[in-house]
Amino acid sequence: RYWRDWSSDVCSSDLFMRNDKLDARNFFLTPTQRIAPLRRNQFGAAVGGPIIKNKMFLFGNYDGSRIRQGLFRTAMVPTSTQIGGNLSGYSKTIRDPQTGQPFPNNIIPTQRLDPISQALAKFYATPNNPNPSQNFSTNVSSINDYNSGLFRFDWRVTDKHDLMIRYGLQDIYQYTPGTMPQVGGLIVPQKPQNLAVNLTSIVTPRFLNEFRASYGRQIHRQRGQNSGNPIAANAGVPFAPREGSGAGFVEGIGFGNTIFTALGEQQPWFLTVNTFQWYDGITWTRGKHNFKAGADIRRHRADAFLGTRQNNQYTFSGQFSGDGFSDFLLGNMSSSSIALSPNEIGRFRRTALAFYAMDDWKVSPKLTLNIGVRYEFSQVPKELSGLTPTFDPTLANGQGGQIGRASCRERV
Repeated sequence: RYWRDWSSDVCSSDLFMRNDKLDARNFFLTPTQRIAPLRRNQFGAAVGGPIIKNKMFLFGNYDGSRIRQGLFRTAMVPTSTQIGGNLSGYSKTIRDPQTGQPFPNNIIPTQRLDPISQALAKFYATPNNPNPSQNFSTNVSSINDYNSGLFRFDWRVTDKHDLMIRYGLQDIYQYTPGTMPQVGGLIVPQKPQNLAVNLTSIVTPRFLNEFRASYGRQIHRQRGQNSGNPIAANAGVPFAPREGSGAGFVEGIGFGNTIFTALGEQQPWFLTVNTFQWYDGITWTRGKHNFKAGADIRRHRADAFLGTRQNNQYTFSGQFSGDGFSDFLLGNMSSSSIALSPNEIGRFRRTALAFYAMDDWKVSPKLTLNIGVRYEFSQVPKELSGLTPTFDPTLANGQGGQIGRASCRERV
């Protein structure tokens, strides 16, 4: 077996580095803007060796990386004067939705400006580029940090039993900045890990049994950079949460028929998956036959939370004043979608089964037949609280219908 080859200590390490010192400037950078930092550092180490020669072996390794990748972003942002309702320099005529007539000098009276819009518009960046179609540019860096560790223990318990224990863990942190410095950034931490135990037993010289049990856990957390900060609630957005991870910036402020860039931020999405596995397989050699059979049982437990529409999603099409951004300033939305109460955590469970049997039959020195059969069953995921509706074809006299309830209540 492979561990017999390791009769002395084994140790290794590696290191790789890269940076932005030789990178060219982006053509669209302004004279005062610098190249975004670029860093790509990879490093790791491994060590292993026998604890008891030809009997017990231990191995461990670590891999890591730190990556900073430059991102160039542009946008068309309003000036503070335009946010205040003065669109006199705007090439488009802005109409008063109440009268249908143009606002004098394209200036919206202060008392007509919507307070929610004014509070959210403060998160626009300040123009820094003379380009008339893209008056804001930024050169930022994303973050990608990775750490991985692996531990393995091998033990020849007896001449007939070999035991292996393995544990692996990864810790990942990713951050992608938004175009606007104060809003739109996406944070994605992840932590997958796995524990496995394997016992190989020689029952007889012709009969081998392998048993394996494992546990895997996947943790995925995704949220906007303002998650936990009740910006939408403080601005006056109806039903927006004031605490917890669901509190944050508006999910989306979309514009139509305008030159200005929209605003928005990813709402939180959490997923935790636990997987339990039990496997047992046999190998039996008899004459010209080599039989194999086994069973694989897996239990999946997934808990998911999706914060969709908790802080509202707005669309301003420009149908009221002739421009989407001026509709935003006036508070005249064309559509809105919001969850009237916090979404609930979905708890999904299912079991998967697999059974197989096969025979390698050496009919002659020139002919071998492979004969086998496999059966698999994968249970339909079940949500413990009935949040996910399912289709039942027996309802309504055979016409079918849904059972269960929806997990998100929205107003459109």
